[in-house]
Amino acid sequence: MAYHIFMRIYWLHPLLLSLLVVIPSAASAQAHEDPDQVQREVVNHIRNSPYDNYLSFSYENDLVGNGSDEYYTSGVRATYFNINADVPPIIDDLAEKVPGFEINATTSTFFTLGQNLYTPSEIDIAGRQEGDRPYAGWLYGSVGMATLTTDHIDELELTLGVVGPEALGEQTQKFIHTHITGSPTPKGWDNQLDFEPGVILSWQRRWPRGIGGDWKLDFGDDFRLRAEPNINVSLGNVYTYAGTGLMLTFGPYQGV
Repeated sequence: MAYHIFMRIYWLHPLLLSLLVVIPSAASAQAHEDPDQVQREVVNHIRNSPYDNYLSFSYENDLVGNGSDEYYTSGVRATYFNINADVPPIIDDLAEKVPGFEINATTSTFFTLGQNLYTPSEIDIAGRQEGDRPYAGWLYGSVGMATLTTDHIDELELTLGVVGPEALGEQTQKFIHTHITGSPTPKGWDNQLDFEPGVILSWQRRWPRGIGGDWKLDFGDDFRLRAEPNINVSLGNVYTYAGTGLMLTFGPYQGV
C-alpha cells in the first residue's frame, strides 16, 4: 500500500473565518444554555454579517511527498457558498430521508465544480498496465447544503459528473506538466476509462470543538491547536465508501 502527502491550498472568505470562531464559541455555552439559544446566537451572527456569499478553493497534488504521479494524483475543487439562497428542492427532499439531518435558519447552500485525476504508478509507459490503477478523470458539479445543530455541522451533497475522455483529464495533466511543473509527459491516456456518467450522494458530520468537549491545546496566551473530528459516507457508481477524519487547525488564540 502506498501512502502519499497531498498539498492542500485553501482560500476562505471572511464570513467563513468568522463562523469558525462564533460556532465553537456558541457551542461551548451549550452546557449552561438552552440549545435553541445557542443556535439563535449563530443565526443572529449570520444575519448581521455583511457577507451573503463567499468562495473557497482547494487544491491537492502529489507533487508534495514522493513527487511522482500515481493513483490519485491531483484534484481541484471550487465551491461557492450562498448563505441566503433557498435550499434546492431535490436536496431538501433528500435531507428529509437522512436520519438526524435538520434544515433550520443556519442552513446555507453551496455549489461546487471540481476535477480529479488518477494514473497508474508509471506514467512514461504508453501501453495498458494490467493490475495497476487505470488512467481516469472525474469532472463533476455538485449542489449541497450545510447546517448547524448545537455542537455539530452536517453537510449533504449531490454530485453529478462524467468519467472518461469527456472529463478532460488528459488535457489537464499534459498542460500542467508542460507549462507549469515541467514534469514528464504522461503517455498512457489512450488507455483511460471509457465514458460513463456518475452520480454520488455524500453526507458528512463535523464537530468544530470535538466530541464531548473542547479538543484544544493552548500555547501560551497567543496560539491554540484545535482538533475537529468528522465522519462521512458517500454512495454512488463512481465511488462508495465510509470514512472518518481529523482536521487540525493552529492559529492565534481568539478567546473562545
